[in-house]
Amino acid sequence: MVTHEISFRVQHDCPFNDLSRKYPNVPISQWCNYDNDVLEIKCDDIALFDEIQGDLEKMGDGQGTPIVRKAFGPKNVQVVVKRCACCDEKGSIGRMVSRHNCMYLPPIYYHDGWEHWRIIAFNNGDVKKLFKDIMREGVVEILSKKNTPDRSVKDSITISIGDFFADLTEKQMSTFLTALDNGYYEVPKRVTLEQIAKFNQLPRTTYEEHVRKAESKILHAIAPYARLQIQLT
Repeated sequence: MVTHEISFRVQHDCPFNDLSRKYPNVPISQWCNYDNDVLEIKCDDIALFDEIQGDLEKMGDGQGTPIVRKAFGPKNVQVVVKRCACCDEKGSIGRMVSRHNCMYLPPIYYHDGWEHWRIIAFNNGDVKKLFKDIMREGVVEILSKKNTPDRSVKDSITISIGDFFADLTEKQMSTFLTALDNGYYEVPKRVTLEQIAKFNQLPRTTYEEHVRKAESKILHAIAPYARLQIQLT
């Protein structure tokens, strides 16, 4: 079994993508419960948000999109709108994803006139048909594609521990955990790497090399999730 995990972005005609083109510097994240959409709008300018809210309320074939809940945070506005935009539009990417036996991983993210999606697929033929359909609707760019044999859907939806530690050797993992357990990463440090190496009767340079390689691999594995968190907050 091969799981295909794909991130891509689209520019096409749909209400929220149109909104992102009009307000390119305002990041919008969207979650859907197939009845209402929950939007998180990163906007600390009240006047600008009022303008966006006016556009939201006028959305949808002249029928409007009522706002049923609003909550203001220090950097974000959370809005619940009476609309399911991912499935009710004729050219909806969500409809295409469902039609081709794929599954999307929320949120959908809008920024700078682009609509960002992350999906899981189980068959390469379904992926090809999906992107053929999407290209009929607008411009699409594949940002990343990862084909993983024998990976469960659960691991794809959640943060996989394997992603963080798969590249570490046993020695790198061991030296990293020893440094952690002995207080090297506390503030202020309770111990130096030289002291840990001496206690374990290892050359300082060798021990430090193992620790630095472990740090580098773990940080590079975490980085994509950190970047996503920055986008969503």
